[in-house]
Amino acid sequence: MRKLLAGAVIALSLAGCAQVAEPPQPTDAELDAYIREQQDQLWYEYGSPQFERPVVPSVLVEPNKYNDPDASCGAGVLTLVDADGGIMSVTPVLSSEIAQYECRVGQMPYPADIAYYTPAQLGFIYDYFHDVLVPCLQTQGLSVGFTPTREEFTAAAGTVPWDPYTDLGADLPPSRADEIRLRCAAMPDADFLEP
Repeated sequence: MRKLLAGAVIALSLAGCAQVAEPPQPTDAELDAYIREQQDQLWYEYGSPQFERPVVPSVLVEPNKYNDPDASCGAGVLTLVDADGGIMSVTPVLSSEIAQYECRVGQMPYPADIAYYTPAQLGFIYDYFHDVLVPCLQTQGLSVGFTPTREEFTAAAGTVPWDPYTDLGADLPPSRADEIRLRCAAMPDADFLEP
């Protein structure tokens, strides 16, 4: 009965929170910045100082339509076989670095498909973590250690830099962890977070 009452109090307190407007989808300028950042990361991964970086137009793939490019960008495998014919190792082998870069840059995943968020979206997530999730975890008798400021959390676009759940550790029994996840949703309900 006591647990039911505590759950009802949490539900009522969460229901009483003012609804925060969900941030909009990324603007054209934010999408352009995202594409440039992804191109830079891919060149760092596949590029080489002895080559000039090719200019490749990137097409942003619609949300939920991106496929892993390994199958389509010329990746193969190198299989090492021992003297008896047994397989010792199988290693992915990419096509040339430049061809790999050009192929991957050509089809860019929509930001949310790779959990890449704008500063406004990160601010929305932070407000949920700070105002809803951390208090919920605390009502479950859990302590959340380090908490960044909103400015630190949203300093740059990209992935979520901090998550209150990571501070909880692995010492919780699985049944207790499942119970906590049911009571305290890890992320807010927002369209841009849907896969």
